Amino acid sequence: MARKTRKTHDLTDTYIDSLIDFSADTPAMRGRYWDRQVQGLRVYIGTRTYSWEYYRDTCDHGDKGHIFEKLGNFDRGMKASVVIHPNPHAQPRLVRADWHMGVEQAREAAQVITGKRIEGRQPTATRGEKDTFAAAFASYLQYLERKAADAGKPPRWAKNVRSLGNAYLLPKWGAWSLAEMSERPDAFADWVAGIKSAATANHCYRVVRAIYKRAIKRNPKLSATLPTQAVDIRKEKRVQRGMAKRDFPKWYEAWKKIEDPVRRAYHLTCLLTGLRPGELARITWADIADDKLTFGNSKTGHAIEVPLTPEIHAAIAFAGERGKPTDKVFPGCGNISGGKLRGELPMKGAALRRTWKTFAVSECKIPFEISEFLLGHIPQGVSVHYIMRWAMSSGKEIIEAQRKISKAMMAALRADDGRPKLRAGA
Repeated sequence: MARKTRKTHDLTDTYIDSLIDFSADTPAMRGRYWDRQVQGLRVYIGTRTYSWEYYRDTCDHGDKGHIFEKLGNFDRGMKASVVIHPNPHAQPRLVRADWHMGVEQAREAAQVITGKRIEGRQPTATRGEKDTFAAAFASYLQYLERKAADAGKPPRWAKNVRSLGNAYLLPKWGAWSLAEMSERPDAFADWVAGIKSAATANHCYRVVRAIYKRAIKRNPKLSATLPTQAVDIRKEKRVQRGMAKRDFPKWYEAWKKIEDPVRRAYHLTCLLTGLRPGELARITWADIADDKLTFGNSKTGHAIEVPLTPEIHAAIAFAGERGKPTDKVFPGCGNISGGKLRGELPMKGAALRRTWKTFAVSECKIPFEISEFLLGHIPQGVSVHYIMRWAMSSGKEIIEAQRKISKAMMAALRADDGRPKLRAGA
């Protein structure tokens, strides 16, 4: 069916009456007729009904939509009875229903809707801020990077915020001004509620709130109304707390079913060393020596030295032969928690780091300061040089603690079934 051409006219009550009369015998005359004087106003001529409509296409920061409202009905009316009149050429009076809406009334109703729409989009003159959210977001990233540099740490959080912005915030809110976001907390709350992940939704809420609060300090003309004030914080799923000793055999059986040897090596090394999963995924063969693993690109910004035991060497050996110094030991393991690999193990990633800490303290009775050092923690307010001097003086105890943890973990994984020690390819 061919699309009808948009027909515009200077509508009058008399003209609409004639359209209704002709449409009774000519169905092609039925349809919608747009008013030329008021944009968006149109009259619908149907078989038995004739109504006024208001329709406008909208585009709000790239989001296309429309406004549609039914304003009222038009009554064709009927002629009153003929009465004796001095003028023989006088026409009978036209009588319409009480609910009848004429052209002038329809135009006034349409102009009211247009005015409300303009008023809702018009920023107040006192704000005068044309800064977009994208500009405020870029400024906030620079602030996070400076803050990390002043603390002597790599800009990990700035990297995470940048990824969140590119994936979620900027595509939706980048073109909005901060003033417009402040005027529409309902729009931001509805958008956040549509994000599937509760953790991601809460992160978006916290980042936007921080950006706007920082912008208020730099621009006093901004409204004190936060764009996030209508957001309801969503309940996140409880994080994994680590495995108990009784769960080790079940984890070990699931681990042996992993077909990819690199992933097998990665998971077991993560459990035996307690390293952060992202840090372990970034190590190269140059970081591994005979007696220790040195990781310089850590979350804290300090180099982490992990003593290597025979069990850890055997776990790494599952990854295959030693490659070039710049090659990653566990390629492709940087993000293995999603998709088809999500359920390959009962626990993995950060949960294994928590497992290592709990096992070392509760099962192996390792002193707290030694377990913290093996995890790469630097106590707040303590000099790094002091920690290194302490580590050198306590080096033998640290190595013995790592050996004790590795042996106890492998015994718990094998459930003391008398099997030989772990070997690569076993």
